[in-house]
Amino acid sequence: LPLCQDLAYTDNTRFIYRGLKKGCINLQDYKVGEKLYWTSFSSSSTDIIVAQEFAGQGGTIFYI
Repeated sequence: LPLCQDLAYTDNTRFIYRGLKKGCINLQDYKVGEKLYWTSFSSSSTDIIVAQEFAGQGGTIFYI
C-alpha cells in the first residue's frame, strides 16, 4: 500500500476504495494526486475491508 501511506487522513475525509490483485498494475505508472481513468466501470467500495479482501496479499488499494 505504498501510495496510500502518503495520504493525510482526517475524520472529515471520505474515501471510496478500489482493490487490485498483485500484478494487475505497475505502481510506477501512478502518482499520488494524479488523475487517472479506468476505461470501463470499475468496482469500488466505501468499506476498506472489502477492498483489502479483493486485493489480497500483496495487492494494491486505491483511495479515491
